[in-house]
Amino acid sequence: MTKNAKHVGNRGPAICKALFKSLMKRYWILWAIFAGLMTFYFTIVALTFFIEPDAMIASMEMMGNALGADIGAAAFTAYTFFDFVVPIYGAVFFIIFAVMLVHRAVFNNSMSAFLSTPLSRKNYIVTSAVFFITVIASVFLMQFLIGIPLFLIIGGSFNILYFGIVVFVSFLCTLSIAMICFFCSCAFAGSGKAMGFIIGVPIVFTMFLMISQLVPPLDFLQYLTPYGWFDTLKVAAGIDNLWWLWCLIYAAISGALFFLSVFIFKRKQLSI
Repeated sequence: MTKNAKHVGNRGPAICKALFKSLMKRYWILWAIFAGLMTFYFTIVALTFFIEPDAMIASMEMMGNALGADIGAAAFTAYTFFDFVVPIYGAVFFIIFAVMLVHRAVFNNSMSAFLSTPLSRKNYIVTSAVFFITVIASVFLMQFLIGIPLFLIIGGSFNILYFGIVVFVSFLCTLSIAMICFFCSCAFAGSGKAMGFIIGVPIVFTMFLMISQLVPPLDFLQYLTPYGWFDTLKVAAGIDNLWWLWCLIYAAISGALFFLSVFIFKRKQLSI
């Protein structure tokens, strides 16, 4: 083990406030673009009820009849947004953040500047992961807070509890994908394999979801991606009583990958 690899001891709290602030200053524009783009598409989907009310009502009635439930604007918007928009655009930002926070920091030696201060690898990875989680959580919280007044204005069937549940489950699902990207960035940092795994994993999961929705004979692919394990529309309509189980599963995956990322990165042989 090299001297740098031994440079992994604990020095104070695992989360470094100074590093967290530094990451905010460095990536606030990317954070704002991510939040702004997600909010834009969420609002557009919701406002479609004003643009094409008859078509949207017909679509909701058709879905409601198929499920045997009352499908309101909130449920329909959540289904459209979290099942189609988030997997596509979210994957792009997960890749960028995962690459920038760890792999690129190792590759261009910018991490060395932090590790030359009283900051260990554990401090860096834990703080970076917390920052990553904060970015994702803030974006989903924003959609929840914006959705409430939007759906109250639209009217019709709107249950704030069910809407909050589907946002929360979707957040944990998305977080599990993001933590897979973060884990790959930590596990393969400084390696030529890093980019392939960081980019490939979320794209494969998203493709599996899209194909399963567009090609009925291949609908089994939804079970090979975390995006397809729960039915967004059923959760939003309040007829999926197992939503808490999906929360536990996604949280367990995210937590395990968080600790594995720290464990593996602390012991990697890197020239930093």
